[in-house]
Amino acid sequence: MRDARGALEDFQQAIKLSPLSAHVYFNRGNLYTSLRRYELAEKDYSEGNVRGLNRISNMCQLLVQQESSMCMQISETTCQSPVFDRC
Repeated sequence: MRDARGALEDFQQAIKLSPLSAHVYFNRGNLYTSLRRYELAEKDYSEGNVRGLNRISNMCQLLVQQESSMCMQISETTCQSPVFDRC
C-alpha cells in the first residue's frame, strides 16, 4: 500500500505541473482501478477523455473489473449463507 500512496502523491504532483495532460489522468485511473477505487478511476478516465485522449479500452477495463468485484462479493455472501452447505 505504501507504493500506491507514493504513486498517488506523484500523480497529484504531475497534475499540478501539467493539469492538461490526459495521460496523467488515465494512468492515475489505472492505479485507482487496481486499488478497486472504481468511482475515482471513472472520474479520472472521464477527465482524460475531456482532455482529448479517448481510450475506450480503459473504460471497458473498469467495467469488467467492477463486475468481477461485484460477482466475487455476491459469491462470498451467498457462500456464507446457512442455506448453502457448499461452494
